[in-house]
Amino acid sequence: MLAGGICGALGAVSANPFELVKTRLQSTAAGAIAVGNQYGYVSVSSALRQIMTKEGGVPGLYRGSMISVYRGILGSAANLSSYTMLRDYALREGYSEGVPLDMGCSLISAFVSVVFMNPLDVVRTRLYNTSSINRQSIFRTIKTIVENEGLKSLYKGFGTHFMRIGPHFCLTFVFLEQLKRGVKQIKLEEYQRKLQQPHYS
Repeated sequence: MLAGGICGALGAVSANPFELVKTRLQSTAAGAIAVGNQYGYVSVSSALRQIMTKEGGVPGLYRGSMISVYRGILGSAANLSSYTMLRDYALREGYSEGVPLDMGCSLISAFVSVVFMNPLDVVRTRLYNTSSINRQSIFRTIKTIVENEGLKSLYKGFGTHFMRIGPHFCLTFVFLEQLKRGVKQIKLEEYQRKLQQPHYS
């Protein structure tokens, strides 16, 4: 959990400017279908320039970064720890090691991760798409969402969230376990070769 949390926090800090731009670009619409704040960005570079010019320079690129850090810590810690515990438990119970086991454990751990991350994703999206005039704190934003839309609103998009990261984690852990098996096999072969070499006194 500690290792996953640290990695999640570092990833969140490094990616925040691009997550901010991505969210605003995806919410861009024209005419009657436009919802929320519209920024008129035409590209990633123009978005970065406008944010730095109009929203306080480099700090403007890190709006919502704290909730991204919380999200990264909770999501990665939940995902990595649940995957490891599930896989270890399955092996102890006699399940065969292999790709099917890796896939099953990774999909369950992805579900656990979404349970922790989705509320923070909803709040982060609102923070990213809020103008500087109407800026709110994380906890004020959570309170506003729950009061106006109910507790269930924090799990909006849960299904699509899982469909996005489920396959992602599945491939990640399958490739990871295959690499680990490959390394173990190489080490075993090297050890066997050393045993077969003649020893001279």
